[in-house]
Amino acid sequence: MVEDGLWLSSKQRRQFHQPRLRRECFGELIQIHGSDHRWFEDRASPCTFLVFIDDATSTLMELRFVKSESTFSSFEALESYLHKPGRPVALRSDKHAVFRVAKEDAKVGARITQFGRALSELNIEILCANSSQAKGRVERASRTLQDRLLKDLRLAGISDMEAGNAYLQGFKERHTAKFAKVPAKPDNLHRALNVAPDRLADVLCWLENRYVGKQLTFSYERKRIMLEENDITRGLVGKYVDTYAFVDGRFEVRSKGRSLPYKTFDMEPRVTHAAITENKHLSAVLEQIKEMQDAAPPKPKVWTNSEKMGYKPNWRRPGRPSGTAGKKIAHTAEQNKDQAGHAGGFLHIRAFGARMFGFDCPEPLRLLVSAGPPMARRRPSHPPHNMHGGRFDFLGNITDLLQALKRFPLATPRLFSPAIFEVSGLQSLVSVALRVTHLLC
Repeated sequence: MVEDGLWLSSKQRRQFHQPRLRRECFGELIQIHGSDHRWFEDRASPCTFLVFIDDATSTLMELRFVKSESTFSSFEALESYLHKPGRPVALRSDKHAVFRVAKEDAKVGARITQFGRALSELNIEILCANSSQAKGRVERASRTLQDRLLKDLRLAGISDMEAGNAYLQGFKERHTAKFAKVPAKPDNLHRALNVAPDRLADVLCWLENRYVGKQLTFSYERKRIMLEENDITRGLVGKYVDTYAFVDGRFEVRSKGRSLPYKTFDMEPRVTHAAITENKHLSAVLEQIKEMQDAAPPKPKVWTNSEKMGYKPNWRRPGRPSGTAGKKIAHTAEQNKDQAGHAGGFLHIRAFGARMFGFDCPEPLRLLVSAGPPMARRRPSHPPHNMHGGRFDFLGNITDLLQALKRFPLATPRLFSPAIFEVSGLQSLVSVALRVTHLLC
């Protein structure tokens, strides 16, 4: 394998990442990264810190504490960034599912993420790094902030994300004044917004299409959306409408840019069962699940048919009884086992309980019939259909059995119908049935 090049040592597998020069102009390339860390130490739960840094000058362009690195949190940070310097030429990120479709050969879907669609409308390019070293500037900045910013938050007594985000503006200015570099060229490649500021929210949102059914309804996020009937919605049956989910939680349904009135039916907010959750979203998803479980009303108890009819189990387990009765049965079984070699063959009777025969079997007979060891050799292929009780086995000499049955006149011939007989040895089924019937009658 070594000679053929199929196996390489650790030294041979080592990769060297050559450093590259900074970009020449301010706003040419912005590196973004989400760092999951205990930013407030033990004073609060872990959260994610979004960092936007300029590649040419190492200027911290945007800082924000969020619950997780999701599409909506990235929309919030991007919107705050675009309102100040403008649109950069390109953004550089990792291969997170927010920025890139994992399956390049996907046959269905838009083959572009919601964040990528928004950047496309804003004419901003997104470039995904193949390794952490490829965007090492923002990686090293995050490592530095995990030390400097964490101590500043501790000294300032900040213990929540809201107060932390308010503190970040002053921290960002101090950090930039101390560590920012001068670009190789003085050009600023940031551009003005290509959309109206009030329309930016329509771009930075979760936009999808939904098919309207015959009842003017469609499904969305485990909810049923019903469009109110009017002159516009009547013509939308069999067509697609646009759904807008905004960062602030608003939801709108539009058709050709016109907002449509709607109602929500059977709304049950819940995380999809067995949903695939990425590690970066796990903390936020678990917190959401806990809030939903605590707020959910208790579900009514579902009664079974046995509980409705008032059935109460007797908690008796099938098997050999314990105590003196069990010892007596075991002794009788040993005696029957010793008699198993007599001439005339063996009779093997399976009685399926006394209730099926319509009479109360005497106690001595019940003990005698149930005295044999369990029959594990084979079971009858077609047991009686009126079986209600437990199974009782008997294994002994035919002569001893007939003499025992002769002493119990309550045991009628119905007990020994051919349906519940199994004979092994020299005795045939018909002859045994005739002999038993003759003796008892």
